[in-house]
Amino acid sequence: MGKLIVMVVYGPEDVEDDPAPEPAPIPTVAIAGASGFVGRVLARTLAVDHRVIGLGRHPGDIPGVAWRRCDLFSLLDAETALEDAEVGVYLVHSMLPSSRLTQGRF
Repeated sequence: MGKLIVMVVYGPEDVEDDPAPEPAPIPTVAIAGASGFVGRVLARTLAVDHRVIGLGRHPGDIPGVAWRRCDLFSLLDAETALEDAEVGVYLVHSMLPSSRLTQGRF
């Protein structure tokens, strides 16, 4: 039997303008404890391809990280600091034996 060969040729008017796909939104990650040992490494790593918000009592100096002053024992401070964040990471602990997160009044 013979072979059937079909060839389709598109002219410029036949090709639809296929726009490039929109890039995925860049996630925003808030890191409580971003100035600590583990938090600094995580913030520096995520800042390459995420928006990073560092939360703490004292701002750090990590490039690409937006810092927000925050008292985590205050619900209002915590809510305000977490605005616009899609992901939250909690890396806070105190070296003081008398400090407990239950000190917060929510």
